[in-house]
Amino acid sequence: MAIKVSGTSVINDSRRLENIASVDSTTAASMTAAGVGGTPSGTNLFDAPVKGDGSGGLRFAGYNLGGGAQYYTGSGTYTVPSGTSYIKAFVTGGGGGGSGAAPYALAWFNAGGGGASSTIYGFIAVSAGDSISYSVGAKGNKGSGQNSGTTGGTSTLTKGSTTLTATGGVGSTGGQYPSSVGGAAGTASSTGSLLQQQVISAGTAGSAPPGNAFTGGSGGTSYYGAGAVGVLNANADNAVNYGAGGAGGASNATSASGSDGASGAVIIENWSAIG
Repeated sequence: MAIKVSGTSVINDSRRLENIASVDSTTAASMTAAGVGGTPSGTNLFDAPVKGDGSGGLRFAGYNLGGGAQYYTGSGTYTVPSGTSYIKAFVTGGGGGGSGAAPYALAWFNAGGGGASSTIYGFIAVSAGDSISYSVGAKGNKGSGQNSGTTGGTSTLTKGSTTLTATGGVGSTGGQYPSSVGGAAGTASSTGSLLQQQVISAGTAGSAPPGNAFTGGSGGTSYYGAGAVGVLNANADNAVNYGAGGAGGASNATSASGSDGASGAVIIENWSAIG
């Protein structure tokens, strides 16, 4: 049964705290004794575990104002509109490109897929008129013949000393199976004063080419979806989901190229605190 104050849930049916910004030590001790709390141990007021087993959490008492911006290429600035006290930002780098395959007279020749970028998000305290800088990582390019795919570009979002960064997925290396391997996933990190920082999706590496088959390895999966799929003895299609990796080429007769990774993304939402 939920506990409510003035019609608003404070502790829901799963005994998770809601609609509060902080808990003093006396209240925390009382909650622990009741089996619903503990000393807050999180890094900020937006996402601090309070249950003794760490499964509970403080909730951000705010709401999405709508609007904001979505960027899938280039760089520039975003100006915070009136009434916005926080932005929630999602940052994803570009996906790595898949390497190509050259003809090989005696055996198969297939290549691995490019790695995907990771995605990081966080709330940043802002004021109306603040300027937020962003840069979106470009896609990693495909390789042809025995050439490797290139690594995707890094995406960033910066407000003052606070920066969210997501590096691009790594392009796969060229070469005959099994020397061609899938590219590694990109990483995500943050610096400065960031609320509820979290890597919401660790991108995956591209897959290595399968043995005894004229099929390329597939690209890594990002927060936005799967990478390009390796195909049989042909050029692969480019990745379409932001931050995902391109596939490797495969051939037993003529050269086949890999495919491009997908570009990164920077998404900004406008939020306001309650009260």
